[in-house]
Amino acid sequence: MITTGDDHNTIHLLANTNAAYQGQAFGIVYSRSLDGGTSWDLQNEVVDGTGAEYYTEITADQYVWANPVGDNIAFLVASAWHDLFMMKSTDNGDSWEKTVIWEHPYPFFDWNITVTDTLFCVDNSASIALDNNGKAHVVFGISRVIHAVVGTGYSYYPYVDGIGYWNEDMPTFSDDLSALAPPQYGYPTSEMIEDVNYIGWTQDVDGDGEITFINTSTGFPMSYRELGVSTMPSITIGPDNWIAVVFSSTTETYDNSEWNFKKLWMRIKPSGMNWGPFIHLTQDLSHFFDESIYPVAYPTFDNDIHILYNNDGMPGTALGENHVYIENMTTYMKVEQFVGVEENQPLSAESESLIISPNPSKGMVNASYSINRASHVTMMVSEISGRAVINKTLGWKNAGDYMYSFDLENFCPGIYFISLKTSHQTITKKLIIN
Repeated sequence: MITTGDDHNTIHLLANTNAAYQGQAFGIVYSRSLDGGTSWDLQNEVVDGTGAEYYTEITADQYVWANPVGDNIAFLVASAWHDLFMMKSTDNGDSWEKTVIWEHPYPFFDWNITVTDTLFCVDNSASIALDNNGKAHVVFGISRVIHAVVGTGYSYYPYVDGIGYWNEDMPTFSDDLSALAPPQYGYPTSEMIEDVNYIGWTQDVDGDGEITFINTSTGFPMSYRELGVSTMPSITIGPDNWIAVVFSSTTETYDNSEWNFKKLWMRIKPSGMNWGPFIHLTQDLSHFFDESIYPVAYPTFDNDIHILYNNDGMPGTALGENHVYIENMTTYMKVEQFVGVEENQPLSAESESLIISPNPSKGMVNASYSINRASHVTMMVSEISGRAVINKTLGWKNAGDYMYSFDLENFCPGIYFISLKTSHQTITKKLIIN
């Protein structure tokens, strides 16, 4: 649901039928109340553009509202198996206009009839926001699938990686099988452009020029059905139409010796400027052994960005039978994005860096670090339990590049963590001692 009006007395409700309805195996229906739910002037309506004349089914978890702006309301429908499209109303739900953002190569996809080639697609995760002018902004995960035989089975490619972006001033995507192919893959018909409509991907955390994941018995990273390496984006709009996108991405160097963890990352686009650097939100030692997924950003932000996400100690889900049921948490995070920001540039995790070498090591370890402004600096080495075994105050440092060396020859073999703490942030890297 969303609410509109000065008193939020108008309720807009979307629901899934969970059963055959007006010619669809499953559909979505719209209801509206103008008096806080006492009565409904529209009830279980199939919005034109979403019904049986367009799609055989729209199932649960495929639709999401934007936060309303005045009488502008919009919802997004996303799936690997039909169009990515937006329904938008500028008159509080009286009338609707449809925009097909990505046209699916196989219209009227039917599990019992349609056979496909491999196609790059939306990965079933997407988010929409309206800026202060009512213009829609959309983000979505990218995957690649094939439905080679009839029935509900399918195959997909778990290494496909990317977060796409679109707004109402940009062209839509075609129905070419490779229209959504990440640009680094080299497909000639790809319509994705880095830092324009392709804005998120897994990061080279250790700076060695390649992405390295733990090689499990399957040879693949932990997967979530159609969801890609980088997935589950959530978009929020800030002052002067700044945009922030939070997403979950399988991340190298963070693992439990069997699978790499998904961690939370963020990018910000100041109004009228390019996308900023990648910001790692869960690099602190307290998050090191967390699978951080399903981030939801509060739809608007001012000085702070507010995020809810799910985290537990095991990659994958018990529902998907990746592991047994374990304790998991819904966690609140506040990103104090604009504290101490100078010249309208956001503070980012890439503004300061830490590189550990050699790693693994048996003795002397070098911690090379960069800071972008004068800061008080502390270097700490912790055991896997979190207990600090070295806590060295390095004092006040001007902006620049530095190196500090540790002699760890007498340390027991195992996993340790080296943390760089400045006045602005903490960066933690894993160290293996042989």
